[in-house]
Amino acid sequence: MTFYFRTFRQVLSVIMLFMSTATIVLAFFMLPCFSRNVIPWLLVSIQMLSFIRTLWSISRKLLTSSSQSVASEAIGLFSLFPFHLILALILATTEFKGKSSPTVYMLLQVFVIGGSVIHIVYTTGLVIVALITVFAFDKDVWIRDIDSSPSPFPVPILIEYLRLRPSTWQRGEGNPNQPYVCQIHSILPCDCPAKPPPREDAGAGENPQKTKSLPHLLVRVPDAAQQRTSISISFEAVR
Repeated sequence: MTFYFRTFRQVLSVIMLFMSTATIVLAFFMLPCFSRNVIPWLLVSIQMLSFIRTLWSISRKLLTSSSQSVASEAIGLFSLFPFHLILALILATTEFKGKSSPTVYMLLQVFVIGGSVIHIVYTTGLVIVALITVFAFDKDVWIRDIDSSPSPFPVPILIEYLRLRPSTWQRGEGNPNQPYVCQIHSILPCDCPAKPPPREDAGAGENPQKTKSLPHLLVRVPDAAQQRTSISISFEAVR
């Protein structure tokens, strides 16, 4: 089963939009129940900013025909990161007055804390995956379209890169002060079968027309990393 980051991001964005909308509605419904009037307005303001950012992120390409880069997504998420963290801490310790419906208060806390956790985990995960991609094969991942195909974060290549990282370090012999040497391996090892050595008696006594076969061309489909490798072609004018 192929993992599509674009589909995952769209589903996650819909969940974040739903949780922001539910939080805003519940905050207005419980407006008289807050012990401090500044808390509901702070809650509504942060959730409204989060709603606008998420909606703009998933509809930017459709409205403006411009792509949403990985850097834009990370900056937008990271700008709201501390506010969601503070909001979750405030709602977890806030006491309400006139608790006539405990279920409503519990739902508000679940939506606020759950939305903040999703936002924080998504922000942290996006930055970490982007950094791994930078070190693995693509230093320009920050300017890639986050919804591009192939995905800017090819999961098989990233897993292979992390799996092939050296687990041990070997100290050089002879000099105890010699630094450790890292054994670097190729990210994409070649699995091509070895070509058998030619036989001297091959074709002896046989009809060359019968043994002659058409050449076979092995076509290798490029992976997500190789598809981003640009090939410069220049034409020289011949006079």
